[in-house]
Amino acid sequence: MTVLSIQTFVSKVNTYFQMSQVDEISARIKDILLREGLSTHALARKVGVTGPCVQKWVHGKAVPNGRDLIKIEQATGIPPDWILYGHPPYKRTLLQSE
Repeated sequence: MTVLSIQTFVSKVNTYFQMSQVDEISARIKDILLREGLSTHALARKVGVTGPCVQKWVHGKAVPNGRDLIKIEQATGIPPDWILYGHPPYKRTLLQSE
């Protein structure tokens, strides 16, 4: 393998893992919508972003930035670590839903 092809290979592997992570974040955003009974536009209003912005998160075209993650937590009680990494395991307790 030449140096150029090794760099290309590494770049493709990195892109794959980044896309995989984006897909996981997208799935967790969808889960938030279902758990909270929210539409994309309702979550957008609570977070202070546009509906199309949340739709991009849902479809894996973008991910929430740090400010938006904090706003999502303030609106839903769901921590940023769960949205980004899936841990700690998030379970909505009866007290949180009241």
